[in-house]
Amino acid sequence: MRSNSHFFKSIFERLGLPVYLRKDGDDRFDLYIGFYSLDESLFSNAEKDKLKITINPYQKDSLFKNSISFMIDRNNFLVGTTTLLKIDYISPRYSITCSLSQYEGMIYERWGNYVEGILKEGALFSHNDQGGRKIRINDEITTDTEYLYLCTNEQLLDRHKDIQRTYCGMISLLHSDRENFYNVYKIVFKPQSDQRFKELFKFCRDYFKVSLLSKPVRFDALWPPTIQRDNQLSCINSKDNLFLLKSDDTELLRAYSHNGLQHEELQGMVLNNKTKLLAINISDGEAAITIAEKYTSIHSVVQKFNKVIKSYRNSMCITDIKGIQIKGGTTQVLPYKGILKVSSESRSSILRIRNNNICQYNIKASNISIDNLSFGDELVAVINGQFISLINFARNHPINSVLSDEEIFRQLIKFKGPFIKPPSWVKRILILLRDQPRTRKIIKSYVNKNEMPIKAHNILLELLLFLKEGERN
Repeated sequence: MRSNSHFFKSIFERLGLPVYLRKDGDDRFDLYIGFYSLDESLFSNAEKDKLKITINPYQKDSLFKNSISFMIDRNNFLVGTTTLLKIDYISPRYSITCSLSQYEGMIYERWGNYVEGILKEGALFSHNDQGGRKIRINDEITTDTEYLYLCTNEQLLDRHKDIQRTYCGMISLLHSDRENFYNVYKIVFKPQSDQRFKELFKFCRDYFKVSLLSKPVRFDALWPPTIQRDNQLSCINSKDNLFLLKSDDTELLRAYSHNGLQHEELQGMVLNNKTKLLAINISDGEAAITIAEKYTSIHSVVQKFNKVIKSYRNSMCITDIKGIQIKGGTTQVLPYKGILKVSSESRSSILRIRNNNICQYNIKASNISIDNLSFGDELVAVINGQFISLINFARNHPINSVLSDEEIFRQLIKFKGPFIKPPSWVKRILILLRDQPRTRKIIKSYVNKNEMPIKAHNILLELLLFLKEGERN
């Protein structure tokens, strides 16, 4: 840790509030401080008393002083989740002050009284589509991982060929009472030898105050589903939340839960020499989890998700081109002009299956039209990875008025299962069949094996009725 733990009241003071880069357009970034949610009663009292917090830059010897203030109310802060507040000036450290002294203890217990800022040589951030969270002093970073670099020294990266960089945009921040523009790069540390790794390790310690590792540790939620935002994991349940700890280095497969000054090592089940299964309980609403060591700034905040999750079920509607709604299921009636329209409340995929050939339609707007429908076609919706049959156009008469040995054989040979025992009347078909050798052969195989595809049942029954009708005539 950066300071002795007995000086602090909570894990949040020891870690400090997070700082974020957020995209504002294609090539612009903004800087934010993330404020953890306050207890609801504390928030209500602070709002009632019109408590104001001020974020100041850490600049002892400067005559000027940039600062920004926010009232603690529902216009500025979210209830139950982290709030990002924008700051427009750069500083190696930011301090937090309260307008009412009676709130200082409670506010500092949750937020601390200072926030790590941007060092002289810039700062590293995690990387995602929206931006990223600042890598704190004494955090660990890994090789072959993408990071964002807020660059205050354009020559710094030129010292190592093993740092890949890509320009992402720029950020405008005040410094020494004037506006400065800084470039933001996506960088990857890719050492080509052990010696170069050692050089990069020293480089990261000297300029970013972080440690470069070649063996990363992953902390992934397994079950039930969690809501993740940067290093915060919101769980649906209070107990038995399952997580996986993964690392190539077995010495790093350790995790600790912190609650105030108390901490305990999380016991789990080792699945193999690289993975451990952990069950985490959140007795007091949230816990800070540190990986590999008891006292480290690398952490995840696991908390109970207290909001209501709205369930959602997609709804589809099938109509013909006249707008008449068509009932799903199996039907022996083709739609008007062989055209159907399918609408969906969300983006979905529709499969048309015809003679084992599949054509895919994607519903991106209000509806799609599927034309040239014929008997034997089936429309199937793909929803959440599941295949749901919408409508199946069954043939009116699988047996033609003129018996076709080849057609019946082609229908029967494609059925693979599931299987049933042949009914006794199947043997009657063998007696009545005379000039249909291929059909007779496959039916005889059903009898000999004492099993036949269940889908063959209706075709054989139709064939029997057809043969009996011909026998009477």
